[in-house]
Amino acid sequence: MNNHQAAMKRQQGVTAIGWLLILALVGFFVLLALRLFPIYSNHYKIQSVVKSLVNEEDEGLYRISKKDLLRIFNRKLNINFAEGFKPEHLIFVIAESGSREIHVTYEDRRPILGNLDVVARFDDYVVVTPNGKVKLGL
Repeated sequence: MNNHQAAMKRQQGVTAIGWLLILALVGFFVLLALRLFPIYSNHYKIQSVVKSLVNEEDEGLYRISKKDLLRIFNRKLNINFAEGFKPEHLIFVIAESGSREIHVTYEDRRPILGNLDVVARFDDYVVVTPNGKVKLGL
């Protein structure tokens, strides 16, 4: 047996330290996924509320007041169990062209580990023109 064959026999695979590093990396990414899932799940709920506003209200969305819009929006969020929404996250704009824009802008911050946080920023919008055309920015 020459030196090359002897060296190949000694190499048995990943060491214990190598396995610990692999497990630590896998554990970190699992923790990250578990912390990010509620953020994106909540965002999906808010998106579905915005879409349902457009689908249900159609013509009425153009004529609705900000107070009524906020009431409807909050009711739908409560039905969907969405968390973290505040009235200041909803921006209602009447443009010079006569179109109405509804923006839902917010950020969600969750702790990952110790003082390390993850922040996700979302900005969804709906534009309704006077002739009833709808543009979604979700």
